[in-house]
Amino acid sequence: MRARPGAALRKSGLTFTPEWEKPVGAVLDHYGADNVTIIGVSLGGELCMRAAAMEPRIRRWCPGACCPASMAR
Repeated sequence: MRARPGAALRKSGLTFTPEWEKPVGAVLDHYGADNVTIIGVSLGGELCMRAAAMEPRIRRWCPGACCPASMAR
């Protein structure tokens, strides 16, 4: 049987957060990064935009297929 999206989260009792700046910030803290480029595709593109808007250490972002309007076509 193919794994469905979110199955690992449910199995572990975790929830998804759209506040992507929180886990991204934790990763940046861990590595001591302060001049970062973030790239995201599809939903990741939308999440990277939010992280870039909220996290000052992200200086450049490159979303791919991130606009909800493009998915409506």
